[in-house]
Amino acid sequence: MTKIRESKTVYKVKINNAGINGYDPKGKIIHWDPKKILVSGDCNEISPESLLQHELGHAYQDEKKPLPLEPKLDEKLQIEDENVFLNELPVTVARGEGKRIDYLDWIYSVRDGYIYNVNTGFIGPKPKQFYDKSLKFMIRPEK
Repeated sequence: MTKIRESKTVYKVKINNAGINGYDPKGKIIHWDPKKILVSGDCNEISPESLLQHELGHAYQDEKKPLPLEPKLDEKLQIEDENVFLNELPVTVARGEGKRIDYLDWIYSVRDGYIYNVNTGFIGPKPKQFYDKSLKFMIRPEK
């Protein structure tokens, strides 16, 4: 993201292995797990690199107009939806990855072979193939 590189603001990227991705506008810190993958509503994976682009998008949003430190739910969803559309979607389309129509358009998070469901939380170890009959969808084996 060229505009962030050209910024006079110093942003820090904190790499973690806890499945946490996020942007802290107060500390100008991007939290990123390089092994976390999302499975979007279209049943395709969104890579860790694209998820980092999503968080960089928040830094850019904050650069243009300071983000609220404690947004209300409707404000948060508006910020997230704008970021998905303007900063994440162009990257995932270009990379041939999953495409979210809005921030909440994801089904599973996969990290280190474990599956987390957006609605129920932790499911368990990811088998070679996982089929969710309620969603009529299969997670592909890891490459």
